[in-house]
Formats: sequence, structure tokens, C-alpha cells
Amino acid sequence: MLLRDRYRIREAIAEGGMGRTYLAEDLERFCEPCVIKEFLAGRTGPKERELFAREAAVLYQIDHPQIPRFRGHFEEGGRLFLVQEYIDGVTLRELLQERQTRDQVFPESEVVELLLQILPVLGYLHRQNILHRDVSPENLMVRSRDRLPMLIDFGASKEVLALATENLAPEGHGITATVVGKFGYAPPEQLQTGQAFPNSDLYALAVTAVELLTGQNPAALYNARELRWEWHDAAAVSPVLANILDRMLARQPGQRYRSAEEVLTEFVAWKSVRQQPKTVVATVAKTVAAPPYPLCPPPPNPPGTGGPGNGSRCRWCLWPPGAGIGCLRAPRPHTAAPAPRRPP
Repeated sequence: MLLRDRYRIREAIAEGGMGRTYLAEDLERFCEPCVIKEFLAGRTGPKERELFAREAAVLYQIDHPQIPRFRGHFEEGGRLFLVQEYIDGVTLRELLQERQTRDQVFPESEVVELLLQILPVLGYLHRQNILHRDVSPENLMVRSRDRLPMLIDFGASKEVLALATENLAPEGHGITATVVGKFGYAPPEQLQTGQAFPNSDLYALAVTAVELLTGQNPAALYNARELRWEWHDAAAVSPVLANILDRMLARQPGQRYRSAEEVLTEFVAWKSVRQQPKTVVATVAKTVAAPPYPLCPPPPNPPGTGGPGNGSRCRWCLWPPGAGIGCLRAPRPHTAAPAPRRPP
């Protein structure tokens, strides 16, 4: 099959309710491989075309080495198509399945490295006010030539379908938001109301990390009766990583990290802690993981308000020494870290 007298279809590589994806050759670029995504909708009218063009314009502005480049869009036979860069690689789903045949999963070191490589990509998108809304092992691919993780399936079709539903609803009628995202990976607010925020993508990334660490389907690790994740016993991870992932997986958006940059800050601080002597690292890991203390909450007695401990506080988060909580904003636990003295 030849589309637009330019793209020769090799094979269909994916199909779902949102559309169909083809591997093709671009005859005007020396038969360079490319990916063509067909947008499937009940009707293709002026509003759908307008929304599709608008989303294509957004994709055109994305310029990140870990996101497939946007090549163009067109309409043929009443059907809408996107053209994107072809990535030679394997998805995390395929890598996990291959390891499971050998009774193996991803170790903590590889998962941390993955998070450190993907969080900046999400941060880039979120700064552009763009959400992926479908982060999962199927949509993270390890590129063959440099082993760099790529965020794929960032197509306009998902957003266009959601926008079309809202814009085409009869006037005066209530609108049921179109759900975009996979069950088990998308957070509650996205599945229940269709709303999504930057930390909705962080939630899905954390679910992906947990699946790589445990090798288990997310549905088997979520207690639907008590509305909480129960995955710690299924993975061998450090308390600090478990704490970071738990915060990314918080049910309420307000309880999660607000941005990818916040998560990266925690990882950078943790990395600096891990470079300290083993006794210090063990103390930090133990105190961070010990409930009911969260990570560096507001201090109980801010400086100047009186109360015990004001004379000697952690200079990074203001908690007094011996508070029973680890400081991840500094390369040390809460030990003798007096506040800077005021000049005489």
C-alpha cells in the first residue's frame, strides 16, 4: 500500500481503539524507515481536522533526543495520518518478558538509571505544558544504537480523540471525559475524570518502575479494597527508593511530587548520601524509612518561634538533631548541624 504517493507501508505493527500504527518507507528520503499512525474516529469532520492539525503543530514543536521526531501529517481518503521517526529498539515490556523467561527482573540499579534518564524527558514535556498520559512499559523503548530509553507513542491521536469528544458534545449536555491511559498505570484522577496533571505522568512512571522491579502485573500489587499499593514484599529495593516511589504513587495528586524536577532532586541528594561512609548511609536509610515520618516535613518549631531544638537545627530542612527522620536534602542525616550564627 502506498500513501500520498510517498509512504510505502511495510506492515502494521500495532492497533488499538485509538488508531493503527504502520512501519513504512519514505520514498522521498531514500526509503528511510518511518512510523505512520492512523487516527481512527467515528467521523472526520472540520472540527476533528482542526484539532488534529492543532495537535500536530504541538508535536512539531517537540525537540528532544529521547522523543521520536515528528515528520509531518496528512489526510487521505478521509483518514488522518501522522508521520514520525522510526526508532530501532525494544520496549521495556519485551525486555521484561525476556528476563522473566530466565526468572529474572530488573535490579534496583537499572531501574534507578532508567528513572534518571526518563524524568528529564517528562520534565521537558511538562515545561511545554504537554502531558504524555500513557507512560507504560509498552511506551518506553531502549534504542539499539546507544541503549538510551525513548518515550514513544506520543501521538496526537490520543489527545485529539479526547478533545473531539469534549468539543463535539451537543450543547447543554454533560460531557463524560474520554479516558486516555492504561488501566493499572494511569492514576485515579485520570481514569475516573479524564483529568491529568504533570504528576499523573510521574504516577504512571512509578507503576512502570514497580513492575520492572517485581515482574508482577500492577493489578496484583494494588489493594483495591484499601486503595493502596502493596509491592514492597515483592521487590528487593532500598528503603529510600521505596519511599520515593511510594510518594510518586500517592493516590491524591497533592501528596505526590509536583514535578519531575522534584523527584530528580531527591535522587541527586540520595546519590550524594550513598557516597558517604556506610554507617552514615545506613543511618539515613533507616530513619527515612521509619514510619510515621515522611521526608523532611515542615519543622515542628520554626526558628524564632521558641520551643526545644531551636539552638541546633539541620541547616537544610530545619529539623532538630535526633528527630528520628533522615534528611534527603543534605548529604547527611540529622546530626549536629547548627544553624548559621547571626553576626554580632
